[in-house]
Amino acid sequence: MTITSEEVPQNGRNSPTMFSTQLSTTNTTMAEENLLFDPQMFTTPDFNIDTLMDNIRHQLDLKDIDKQLRQILQHFQYALINLINNDYTQFVELSSSLVALDKSVESLNKEHEASWEDYTTFAKKLSDLYTFFEKQQSIINESRTKEALSVCELNIYLILDEIVQSAKKKQHSWLKYSFSRLNVLNVYLKELEEKSPEKYEEVKDEIKPSLDFLKRSLNPYITFNPEDLVSNYYMLLNIRELDMVEEGINIASKSIIAYSRIDGSVNQKWRHFLDALNNEKQNIVESIKSSKALSTTAKITLQKFYLSSLLASMVTFTQENFEYDFIPSDSEPFQESYLAFHEFYQSFPEYQIYGSYFKKILSFFDISVYIQLWVKDSYKAFIDSATVENVKLLRNDSGIKFNVSENFSSTIQALCSVKTLPGSSSFICQTFYNCLEKYYDFCEDMRDAFGLWNSEQHGQQQENEAENQQWEIMLVLQISMKNVVDEALKMLEKKLYSNRSSSDATYSNFLKYRNAILLQFQALEVQIESFLHTKLFKDFVKHVSMVGNVPKKYRWTKMPFPKDHSDYVISVRSIWENFIKIYGENKLNESKIILAKSLSSALDTFIAKATEVLDTVDKTANVLRQKGKSLSSDASDSDESKMKQQIILDTESFISLIGTIKEANETVEKLNNLLQRAQSN
Repeated sequence: MTITSEEVPQNGRNSPTMFSTQLSTTNTTMAEENLLFDPQMFTTPDFNIDTLMDNIRHQLDLKDIDKQLRQILQHFQYALINLINNDYTQFVELSSSLVALDKSVESLNKEHEASWEDYTTFAKKLSDLYTFFEKQQSIINESRTKEALSVCELNIYLILDEIVQSAKKKQHSWLKYSFSRLNVLNVYLKELEEKSPEKYEEVKDEIKPSLDFLKRSLNPYITFNPEDLVSNYYMLLNIRELDMVEEGINIASKSIIAYSRIDGSVNQKWRHFLDALNNEKQNIVESIKSSKALSTTAKITLQKFYLSSLLASMVTFTQENFEYDFIPSDSEPFQESYLAFHEFYQSFPEYQIYGSYFKKILSFFDISVYIQLWVKDSYKAFIDSATVENVKLLRNDSGIKFNVSENFSSTIQALCSVKTLPGSSSFICQTFYNCLEKYYDFCEDMRDAFGLWNSEQHGQQQENEAENQQWEIMLVLQISMKNVVDEALKMLEKKLYSNRSSSDATYSNFLKYRNAILLQFQALEVQIESFLHTKLFKDFVKHVSMVGNVPKKYRWTKMPFPKDHSDYVISVRSIWENFIKIYGENKLNESKIILAKSLSSALDTFIAKATEVLDTVDKTANVLRQKGKSLSSDASDSDESKMKQQIILDTESFISLIGTIKEANETVEKLNNLLQRAQSN
């Protein structure tokens, strides 16, 4: 809707018209120019009508002011009409634009949906194409890998065949040609190992015969040749490039020493080998040192290689010959070989490079091997004469000592007489500790051997007594070994650590070893004592239970009045005395404690059964009294009196055995109560 000028309200007939439809834009502008004040004043924020009227009332009269105000009002009316008309036109145009925009958006959505469907279809086709490409690529890569492996494998076989043929023909410069081809062969072998370890192992097994032939062909050229050290050095450089130094050392070790076996004693055989070893070592060192064709670096490299070969030869010889039938029965060869290795080990400033070889050699001289042999021999001799009477012959004033202990001590003394090697003290202590652990295995073997010996010597009738002897002797042996081991540990400590402080790590480890060893001995003693306690208890119970047969012995049998303790008490005292005899006078208190604990536990059975016997006697007496009868004309000669007297004698005998032992006080009190009852009428 458009507002026209006619719709603008008029102010009356005499009022001047500020804006008229007849007025042109030019007239309006002219009329505004004739105004004495700016119409824009009315729109300012600080407009004040009083101030305006005060300013213009001196210039115009009221009529002129009214006229001009009307003109201004008309001006505002026309401006308002134009503003409304312009806004409405723009609103209509905006509405049309919005309708068109909505249609465009709808069209765009339809186009977008169609485009998305096309995109989805294309993406699916692209994914299918990518999957197909991946599958084909995998097939191609697998085929190429197989082809590369086949090519690598074929090259290995071709190159090795060329080298073998060259080694067979041995034409001019074949050695140089062989090493150059060996370098290429080594590259292909490493490549095959990286790509397919399984295929590498398979090919390695297949080419082993050819490589062995090649090694045999190269062997004469690796062998130490004082007349042609330059060739030896050239050979060493080549095998080092092939990363075959260890294999070269093993090859050279088989022919580096001129040694022929001889007949004779163990000492003679070992000395013969050591002499050959030292002679070859001196030959290698002097030949390389006197060579003028080699540089200083070449001499050092060559010397290390051939001395390592000599060490490898020593290792092989020791491993092949140092078996049980070759081990000497005394410590002299042990000391000689140990010192020989020590001298060889210290021959050169860079001796550390031989450390792995030396440790390997040293492991063949396991101290426990000597101990095993000597202990076995001692056990056998001991078992052959292990009777209660003969045990006394092995005892002296300072305690019990067996052959096994003496041999053990001599072994440790031999070890301590050898100069301690750098950094090997921990190894020696650990070896010593390990051999003691093996000793416990021998204890088990010895126990089985004692069981067999006892059954052969004593038969089934004395099985329990023999079994007790077996464990008693074991306990005595443990005490003997513990003393000797303690002495040996002190010798080791004095030899190896006399100048060390307790804060030293190696010395600290030794102290831990020593404590662990002694604790194991103590634990084994406790175990044996526990078993002995159980065995003694069973045997004591079997004997003291015989008190229940006292009524059967005296009732209506006309047995004489008892004057001594029963046979079962004699058996108990026999076990007691034999145990003390084997254990030794120096351990009398300990043995009595073991016996007292076992017997006290068994005497509970004795007290219970003896009480039953006394109850039977009292019951018989009560019955006779009820019938008006007495036990006998002579009460001291009655069967019931004999039973009481026998129990009194047996109880007094047991009190005499354990009465002075503190650990049996409770049982002694019970026996005294039993004795008082038996003595009462």
